[in-house]
Amino acid sequence: MPNPVDKRVNTVDPKSPRSNSIQANKSPRKASNVLRSLGALLLFGLLMAGMIAGAGFMGARTGQSEQRVHGEATVRAYLVEQYEKCIETLRKGNAVLAEAHCAEVVKLQPDNLAAINLVATARFVQTPTAAPPTATPRPIATDKNELLRLIQQAVTSEDWDGVIAFTDQLSAEYPNEQNVDAQDARYLALTTRGLARLRTADGSQIESGIYDLDQAEAIQPLSGALSGERQAAINYQTALSYFGADWETTIALLGKLRSGYRDVGEKLYEANLQAGEAYSATQKFCQAEIFYTSAISLTGGNSAKLETKRNDARAQCLLNPAGVISGTSVPGSAFNVAGMSGKLIYTAFDAGTGTNQLRFFNSANNSLSVLGGSTQPAYQPSLGLAAVNGGGAIYGVNANGSIGALASVGGLWPSISPDGARVAYVLYDNGSPYIYVARVDGATAPISITKGTWPVWGPSGRIAFQGCPERCGIQLINPDAPSEITQLTSSANDINMQWSPSGNELVYASNYSGAWAIYRVNLSNQFFQLTSGGDAGSPTFSPDGARIAFASNREGSWAIYVMSADGSNAQKLIDLGPNHSSWQNDRMAWLP
Repeated sequence: MPNPVDKRVNTVDPKSPRSNSIQANKSPRKASNVLRSLGALLLFGLLMAGMIAGAGFMGARTGQSEQRVHGEATVRAYLVEQYEKCIETLRKGNAVLAEAHCAEVVKLQPDNLAAINLVATARFVQTPTAAPPTATPRPIATDKNELLRLIQQAVTSEDWDGVIAFTDQLSAEYPNEQNVDAQDARYLALTTRGLARLRTADGSQIESGIYDLDQAEAIQPLSGALSGERQAAINYQTALSYFGADWETTIALLGKLRSGYRDVGEKLYEANLQAGEAYSATQKFCQAEIFYTSAISLTGGNSAKLETKRNDARAQCLLNPAGVISGTSVPGSAFNVAGMSGKLIYTAFDAGTGTNQLRFFNSANNSLSVLGGSTQPAYQPSLGLAAVNGGGAIYGVNANGSIGALASVGGLWPSISPDGARVAYVLYDNGSPYIYVARVDGATAPISITKGTWPVWGPSGRIAFQGCPERCGIQLINPDAPSEITQLTSSANDINMQWSPSGNELVYASNYSGAWAIYRVNLSNQFFQLTSGGDAGSPTFSPDGARIAFASNREGSWAIYVMSADGSNAQKLIDLGPNHSSWQNDRMAWLP
């Protein structure tokens, strides 16, 4: 099973994390060739920008209300602004930001040929290479023993540039020489210099520091501390490359860093504020409220102006809870299923934006609506609330589809405690997942209780999770006494579990039989396979425990199905389409 990770980051940056750094070097010949032909593209782009402003994103029709006309004008202005920023940043040579700005236009206007061409141009210009360290002139020696003496002398005087220069000479003169002492000296020099460069106050040598540590790792593995600091620097640099253009990616990357790292706190505040502003500009007020709330939490709640913005967005969200721009519709279709009741919160891929969306299905009228970019809902029956993650914070969704902030922490697979006072979630540290528990009110610092993934808080107060304390499988842990762990299943591929309302059973996904299927297990270790045919995931019990909803491609395309708790009478409820990339890493919640 693939290692579960934060999909907003990986889908954005499939290359090396450093490849999108603002300071990344580009091929001079490629850049000059592209920029020579850029004039015509920019002229065409400016004409298209004028067409955007003149024709409008969604033309106002006769008889529309003043509010709608005003809203469309706001969206239109936002598109023009993003387009002009794309052109300006591309002229300045910042292809990363240019791509992100024009991609925002394409997201809202998929047929805008000028923006599509400029996105392609920006991507073509980006040919990053690692930034080499600054060369320092050194005496040329050709005698091996003399070079070894100079290396040792440089180590003694802590002349790390000298050590690197002389070991370079040794390798050039004696390519087959494998001198352990020289390699050890080079490793020491590269790690020491690299660490110093990563820690420069102005951040101007971060890229060179990363390069040094990359070179050191080619000699021998980095220590955990060095590897962690390098990864933090990579995340920071990558976040900066998206800062000012893709706020949600910026937030996701900065959220991987500790709060005291460089100016992460200030940048997270600014990114959340600007994400709120961007969503407000496109009339997606429910999402805007989420990011404004995160920004307020980063100020300690001492911002009256921000609170006004948040409250205004909340009021607008109540009028338009789906957060959909006027004139658009939510893709997908729902089928009538006999006896179906309640609401489902689930994730679906939106081909128009190329992103996964959190959606809300109401069986009362078979309606579908969009909740936003949050993911991985988990329902807590005692509170009537589903926890979701998104934008560097954890939020709650209630049965009417409204969203509110739960905790200012950010993590994967959040789950609320039965009393609503705490939330469990996952953070990755040096590639390993850890389950954290945090108070919703932020009164105390979050604590790590164990290694693992997929935490879900049960009615009795125990947390079910996937982990390997001794043998891998679904485990049960008391968060107040973390040494108390009970193993329930025996496979690392038993994932995506959810409790039954009674707290006596769990439903989960596993490929135990060779294909991904839905299983049920009770606390007496009795197992039941519920599905077969195709792949299946994201299972959840109905509020009364009588049914189970799950996602599957059993008919060739993805859909959400509902079946009886014993696996019988499966019926298709919602079409998801051919693309459902999050089926193995996402959750679904069934509310009354």
